[in-house]
Amino acid sequence: MNKLSALIIALLIAAMSAGVALSAYATKEEELPTQNMTVTEWLRKNPDALKFEDYPSEETSFKAAPDVDLQSHPDGDLFGAKIRKGFEQGAVYAGKYAVSKAAACGAQCMTYWIINLETGKIIFSADAQLGASYNKDSTLFIVNSDDGLIGGETEFLYVPQAVNTEFYEVKEDKMVLVKKISLPYIEETR
Repeated sequence: MNKLSALIIALLIAAMSAGVALSAYATKEEELPTQNMTVTEWLRKNPDALKFEDYPSEETSFKAAPDVDLQSHPDGDLFGAKIRKGFEQGAVYAGKYAVSKAAACGAQCMTYWIINLETGKIIFSADAQLGASYNKDSTLFIVNSDDGLIGGETEFLYVPQAVNTEFYEVKEDKMVLVKKISLPYIEETR
């Protein structure tokens, strides 16, 4: 066994012992091909992916905080202008949360901040190589779904290795990781 094979086996064992849900479709291209398919399309067809309609948010009425509390997150001051811009756009997630995003973690990566509009507190941040998906009527927040990318959806040809789609649910101002699905990786063929 060469060093590369040993490394791949070690990584798979480590991922499985860490509780990462490795999708059966990641290795069975004949069942769910990834060539010429976007991440979003793959997730829609993957039976392991969670759906927004299964996580409805309750209708809420609230008095909005006058401003975002930048001190409620370690990066609040550093990205204050971007975070404040999302806060000013109002509720876009789970009825009473704003979402801000900025290129904060690298050239091909976005950081997303979730802000409770009622308290002004930043309750969560996540780095996403492939964008994020969320909506006002659901408590589900999907990291690395590629719906959030500027300029369209990502083809699998460009999916970096070791990327997981993470499904979170907001519960009492806490983001709870519900599930992870490893995205299939296809080496660049150009």
